[in-house]
Amino acid sequence: MSAAILLTAACSPPAADNDSLTANLDPQQTQTPGEPPMSNAVDSANAPESPAPPEPASGRRTGPRVDLPGGLSLFPPPGWSAQGSDGNRTVLAGPDGQSLVIASLDEGVLQQAVAELRSSIDLGDGIILDPLEVPSVKEGIHANRFTVRGAPSPTLGSIMIREISPGRTLTLIALVPSAGSDAVQATLSQLMTTFEIGAPRAQATSEWERQLRGRYLVKFYSGNGYSEKHELWLCSNGSFMKRVDGGGFTTGVASGAFEGGLTGTWRAQGLLSGAGELTLSTSDGDILRYTLRQASDGVLIDGERWLRGENNQCS
Repeated sequence: MSAAILLTAACSPPAADNDSLTANLDPQQTQTPGEPPMSNAVDSANAPESPAPPEPASGRRTGPRVDLPGGLSLFPPPGWSAQGSDGNRTVLAGPDGQSLVIASLDEGVLQQAVAELRSSIDLGDGIILDPLEVPSVKEGIHANRFTVRGAPSPTLGSIMIREISPGRTLTLIALVPSAGSDAVQATLSQLMTTFEIGAPRAQATSEWERQLRGRYLVKFYSGNGYSEKHELWLCSNGSFMKRVDGGGFTTGVASGAFEGGLTGTWRAQGLLSGAGELTLSTSDGDILRYTLRQASDGVLIDGERWLRGENNQCS
């Protein structure tokens, strides 16, 4: 699923300017009592880093419910609807038809996820989030605000992240191409305090996953006396291996070589007729995501051509 594609389709902008959008995404605004707002950095000095999962607020379970196959259940306000779900991720569209919230249950270390709040985030298809300020934390919820490049209308973003158990985080990304962001901010707070985590359900295998299962893919680069070889094994048991070898020689400069590799698990989502997504969960806790597109002699991963080859490492 491409959140950027959904954003492009959803945004039919009214007249608005960036100054008014910035004012309306200020975290100091009215929220439902008991819900943590997106806070200022001054509030974060003594905030706990790993709180216990919150209990859903009283009365919230009677409204709309969105269940993801990965075990995450969300309780958005009336008027919000899921535009599609894949495993541990879904995109919710607001009642205005323009605001979006991307919710995902991720495997990884909290500190690594929070570090991304300080830098630009590429959502794919030319949609890039740039941080507006220093991230804040309150009651275990880490947050920041972003400008959005590549959107079809003036857009701002908000992100909230919290750890729900060791090695698992809930991330909410709001994309707001209108001045009416107060309700969206309240929606983030509600989603972040009323979710439920249950046992994962069996998921149907996607077309992209069937296409890539057991594949060996390779990409080459060479120029100016230097070359690289990138190899990727996507094993049928859900594990992956990735290796990069490089080196070269330039006149008057010493030759050199390097080798590096990653291992972990992989998953692919989406239909072959459109853009898919490849997720690599590395053994050291990183989550790497890439866009997938069909190519005549291989596959395009983030727009770069990888060729198919014989898999001599795993089935």
